[in-house]
Amino acid sequence: MTTELRLLDPQELAELGPPEAVRLPLDLVDPNPRNPRKDLAEVDALAENIRQFGLLQPITVRRISDRYELLGGHRRRAAFQLLQEQHPLEPQWRTIPAVVRTMDDDQSYLALISGQVHNRAWKPREEAFALERLALAGLTLTQIGSSLNRTESWASKRLRVYADSVLSGYVQSGRLSTSVAEEFLIVLDVEVRRDLAERAASESWSQDKARGEVRSLRLDKQLREVAKRARELLEILSVVDVSKLPLADRQTLWTLRGRITALGRGPVIPTIEQAQAAAKINPDARPRGRTNSTRTKRRTMPRPG
Repeated sequence: MTTELRLLDPQELAELGPPEAVRLPLDLVDPNPRNPRKDLAEVDALAENIRQFGLLQPITVRRISDRYELLGGHRRRAAFQLLQEQHPLEPQWRTIPAVVRTMDDDQSYLALISGQVHNRAWKPREEAFALERLALAGLTLTQIGSSLNRTESWASKRLRVYADSVLSGYVQSGRLSTSVAEEFLIVLDVEVRRDLAERAASESWSQDKARGEVRSLRLDKQLREVAKRARELLEILSVVDVSKLPLADRQTLWTLRGRITALGRGPVIPTIEQAQAAAKINPDARPRGRTNSTRTKRRTMPRPG
């Protein structure tokens, strides 16, 4: 069975297509006060492109009383303003094509940032502002991530970075990337976190480098805890009367105490060779000194001529 192909009539096209744009007086269109993007880059180039080819995509607005608020198209509006200044006698730049939508405050803000995050990467300050607004609006982490085409985990980490008393300043000033800053979130000590952030900013750490430093920090902490427990165990062993123990238990305790003493000295990590050698130690063995016969034999050996 073959499907007959036909062209859609104008009425069907109107129903399937986007809402028709109308031309609004440019002076009645206001920027959105909640727009996180403050830097409208390359407006000159956009204005020249519009002058040559026209506006290919209309702006999107919502009506507020007798005026209109932008939901999308801040750079396009700025380009029309520039063209109006450059060509004050041309009426085509006094109005701008726009699609008018009906939305409440929350819906309009979601539409605003959703369009921006898909078109161009935000700067850290813009991202922080947008995430803060979404959180204050009562959205969950899942909803925030979904509205920005991101995951819940992404939204959680970014919000924690921007809310952090140390990391937020480094990221929003551009000294530290958000991906590197996220690696420091698990460091609870504020001063340690500040030291890591400063070193990372000064030495231009990568995310892998930051992750490695944090892991080393956690390992040092664990080893210090082991040393602390070892010293506590030595205190307990110090009150044990070894004379009342069987010989085999004395030898085991003697070996164990030597190893615990080594741990109690601090976070010293043995090499692989040392660890392998330690695993083969006989717990019943005692250190042996040189015998008199060995020393005598060495004295009597003739020196090479």
